[in-house]
Parts: sequence; structure tokens; C-alpha cells
Amino acid sequence: MRILYVSQYYPPEMGAPAARVSALARRWAAAGHHVTVLTAFPNHPTGVIPPGYRGRRLQVEEDRGVHVRKRRPHRFQSEPPVQTDQKGAPGQQRH
Repeated sequence: MRILYVSQYYPPEMGAPAARVSALARRWAAAGHHVTVLTAFPNHPTGVIPPGYRGRRLQVEEDRGVHVRKRRPHRFQSEPPVQTDQKGAPGQQRH
């Protein structure tokens, strides 16, 4: 079976959502399914994309039999960018 899983989170993002998506996708792939995950570049919680992903629109990766397509996250016009303090932690948004 061909499976397309669309998720905002996938490793190297930290946390339970990314862990669950990757574990499930890897299990399907190990069972012989063709699995593709469409996700965003890592950017949570600061909204800052790591240097290795900057300057490109799409990055194709392979993760234990899972085809992973990472792209720039979409930002809606009405959403102000997340402001961070000097330590990189989310701060208050400025309007």
C-alpha cells in the first residue's frame, strides 16, 4: 500500500507528536508499505529554521525506509512572527 502522512512535526523536532509520527511511519515501512511523510522544516517552538534547512524550498530525506519530504512552513499574513528573547525562548509578540 502507498501511504502519505501529512504532519507538522517529524524528527529532528522534539516531542511526542514527532516521535509518534516517525514510529508509525517506520512500522508501516518495515511491514512493506511505501510510506511518504510530508512535513515542515524543523522550527518549533521559536519559528526559526535551522541553518541546514535555510535557503531551500524542499529537502528530500530517507529515514529507515520512510521517504520524508520537508518544506518551508507556510506563514499566514495575519500571523505575526514569533519574537524570542536573547536565550532563544519564545517571548511576547509585538504588535
